[in-house]
Amino acid sequence: VISNLEELKLGGKDITMICQDHLPKHLFQNLKSLEVVSDKSDNFSIGSLQRFHNMEKLELRQFIQRDIFKWRVSYCKRLKNLVSSFTAKSLVHLMKLRIGGCKLMTEIISSEEDVEEDEVVFSRLKWLSLECLESLTSFCSGNCTFKFPSLEDLFVIDCPKVMIFSCGVSSTPRLREVRKNWGLDKGCWECNLNTTVQKADFY
Repeated sequence: VISNLEELKLGGKDITMICQDHLPKHLFQNLKSLEVVSDKSDNFSIGSLQRFHNMEKLELRQFIQRDIFKWRVSYCKRLKNLVSSFTAKSLVHLMKLRIGGCKLMTEIISSEEDVEEDEVVFSRLKWLSLECLESLTSFCSGNCTFKFPSLEDLFVIDCPKVMIFSCGVSSTPRLREVRKNWGLDKGCWECNLNTTVQKADFY
């Protein structure tokens, strides 16, 4: 019975199954782990992940999404991280990322276990918002270098456990402040992104 599935791996034409809006919402209510193996962007809509409210692990393999410009992830209550650093490298056109209400999410990008040092470049990302993530401690806890050459707006709102942005180096040449609310109040900034996050309170 599909509704009892806890782990699912999809590839090829099977991927279209989870992108069909007419499927009942309860069909994947127990799904905890999803692995998508595909190199054809037309087969998989990343927005379809919103229906998996109990998903804890997401793996996107051989994955190329040329059309992801904006990505919003909300209230995936059991998701512990968004994607791995390997998958993040394929999000080359992402311009806006908004994540909120994922209660168990501890980090946004997870590191590859067998890689001591890694580098991820979000070359077009201009806007990033992390909201109401009560378990979030960092953007990435691994030794990964992040480059955000286009990032201009960063919001960290109601994320009380955030202690550092990343354990590795984060380059943000255009970023001038980190905003803690949606109001007109001036944001905070201390030398670099990691120092700013360490000194700020994101309650």
